[in-house]
Amino acid sequence: MEFTGTGAVNGNWPSRSSFYSNNKSADIGFTWKGERVYVSQIAANRKFTPNGSVDGFYVTRY
Repeated sequence: MEFTGTGAVNGNWPSRSSFYSNNKSADIGFTWKGERVYVSQIAANRKFTPNGSVDGFYVTRY
């Protein structure tokens, strides 16, 4: 999933295997095994790798 701005964006990032926060902290939302999952406070310059492919739908960077 990739979003390089600041703030929140809803979108569609199908079949992703990871999220890299780049230079800002982030919160993300994705669908995993039919459930909506939210992960908060991913630190700057960190990579989040879920167990399997996910469909992202929400990113906030701050």
